[in-house]
Amino acid sequence: MRYASAHGHVVLTRDIDFSTILAATSGVTPSVIHLRRQDRFSEDFARLVASAMRQVEHELAAGAVLSLKGSRMRVRRLPIGNTASD
Repeated sequence: MRYASAHGHVVLTRDIDFSTILAATSGVTPSVIHLRRQDRFSEDFARLVASAMRQVEHELAAGAVLSLKGSRMRVRRLPIGNTASD
């Protein structure tokens, strides 16, 4: 998390712990893309992730958690729990 934050990277993960850590620490970086899909990556899913990233590019640059499940997505601005940015 520190490395991603220091270098402006976005964390791509299936593990909800990254979002939990951000919420617990009121973190504002790094942005996290949480993939809520159990099967392996397919080309279609990779295209879906890339498309979602383009759609919320500004939010990811500012600090956000993007949750993808199938074709549905939810974006929450960081810090999580701040009602002004959720």
